[in-house]
Amino acid sequence: MRAVFPVLFALAATGVAAQQALPATAPAAVRPDAQAAALPVTTGPASSHGWASWYGWQFHGRSTASGETYDMNGFTAAHRTLPFGTLVRVSLIDGSASVDVRINDRGPFVEDRIIDLSLGAARQLGILRTGVAEVRLQVAGRPQPRRYVLQIGSFGVSDNARNLLRRLQAQNLPAALETAGAFTRVVTEPATEAELPAIEERLRAFGIGAWVRRACSEPQGDGVAPGRTPCPGGV
Repeated sequence: MRAVFPVLFALAATGVAAQQALPATAPAAVRPDAQAAALPVTTGPASSHGWASWYGWQFHGRSTASGETYDMNGFTAAHRTLPFGTLVRVSLIDGSASVDVRINDRGPFVEDRIIDLSLGAARQLGILRTGVAEVRLQVAGRPQPRRYVLQIGSFGVSDNARNLLRRLQAQNLPAALETAGAFTRVVTEPATEAELPAIEERLRAFGIGAWVRRACSEPQGDGVAPGRTPCPGGV
């Protein structure tokens, strides 16, 4: 997304040093791991040991590679390969300081650097003036996998939706109802992308050949199957 050169970091660091400290915001919640796991030590872009840089007001308010709006005061970072939403602990190589950041962007695109921190994260790590620092990365939390439902019917007559729901449940195909204005929809249970092909195959065997795939959202109204697994928050 960005091509940031060493001279830019030197200028950025000088400019930030003259600014008043701005309030920082905490990273968004992700599922914490029981213990921080070191990234594989390689010579490539996934290396756990290398140089960190930071980027600030030049990109504040712009879209990141994940689609989020970049907030220079947040605790976020750009990484070349880690999934968006991954929580990473960035520690100075001497162990004197660390910061947890959430990956929401791609970069850095300077060969010897492994992570590009937001201004807020760089401030906490204490590298605003130097612009770069030697660091070690550890995965501290992993994002929940995105889940989907398959919308297999939308009915203006709710009884028709309930009839289809009962037929699906009779074939041990977990499904639920949700309301959308005057319509009642029949949707499958939430599933990850890897689980969808098996569900789609079962629907075809049942005689259903068309559906709409949607990002998972909690159902409303009647007919929610007992024990239905709820969707992750925010999806």
